[in-house]
Amino acid sequence: QVRDCRSEPVLYPGLILNWAGYEVTSGGVERNVPSLCGQRKCPVGYTGANCQQLVVDKEPPVVEHCPGDLWVIAKNGSAVVSWDEPHFSDNIGVTKIYERNGHRSGTTLLWGTYDITYIASDAAGNTASCSFKVSLLTDFCPALADPVGGSQVCKDWGAGGQFKVCEIACNAGLRFSEPVPEFYTCGAEGFWRPTREPSMPLVYPSCSPSKPAQRVFRIKMLFPSDVLCNKAGQAVLRQKVTNSVNGLNRDWNFCSYAIEGTRECKDIQIDVKCDHYRGTQNNRVRRQAKDGGVYVMEAELPVVNDDDDDLTLTGPGTPTNWRRYIHPGDSLPGCE
Repeated sequence: QVRDCRSEPVLYPGLILNWAGYEVTSGGVERNVPSLCGQRKCPVGYTGANCQQLVVDKEPPVVEHCPGDLWVIAKNGSAVVSWDEPHFSDNIGVTKIYERNGHRSGTTLLWGTYDITYIASDAAGNTASCSFKVSLLTDFCPALADPVGGSQVCKDWGAGGQFKVCEIACNAGLRFSEPVPEFYTCGAEGFWRPTREPSMPLVYPSCSPSKPAQRVFRIKMLFPSDVLCNKAGQAVLRQKVTNSVNGLNRDWNFCSYAIEGTRECKDIQIDVKCDHYRGTQNNRVRRQAKDGGVYVMEAELPVVNDDDDDLTLTGPGTPTNWRRYIHPGDSLPGCE
């Protein structure tokens, strides 16, 4: 058995032995090229032929037991809190254990979260630590009311099932009025997430009747005029456009809402403005408007929600070119 090649006698220089010729080998043997003769390594701090002599203690204490986080309900603002103190061991011996922040088990604590850290040391100054949290809460994961028009399904999770996770849903025909997370959770902090204000009770979003979004046509047209643009002309053009839209609706029935008993569109919005500046900037408009200005017409028409997005726009006989159908004609002097 060879423990230290430095102290073994040299049979003769350059001797190479076949390891397979030994009857008993302990451990694996491999060849390193170029190879060097080394010494047996001892654990840090030990020396000697069998590594039995302690020179310097480099081994820190070992944490044998460290308690987990603790939550205490203190409805009156304070409570006497006790916890299991951690246990440490050391190869030589633990000489000192203390709590870094001065907290002690069995003392009175106020509302809040406390970081508890125990530190153990040995005679050589090696240390080990154990940390956990103690939280005093007014109420831990308070139960939440079902969302208005919906319901919730909650489950327990975590150590002892003290944490909660909930999923919410709306009743048939209803939807949430805003995007909601997949889950609401209450963990170690004792309050529900997600939330913008942890100190306030969490209220689920409400459910409301769902309906498709309203489809709207937006039309913008310019009517150059050689007569000065004025309020009277605006009113005439607004009424002319309204009549044209109603006439189109009687043929194609594209408006979402109609005045009862008629096919006149309801809730249409038509705005007409005078723009004298535009006529001076655009050559074509300037030639048409001369000195009068430009009537700028903008309209919004609530229309039926059709599965075919192009049906009411490009179907047979539909108004693909609104200017063709909406024109002030002789009702608005000076318009071309």
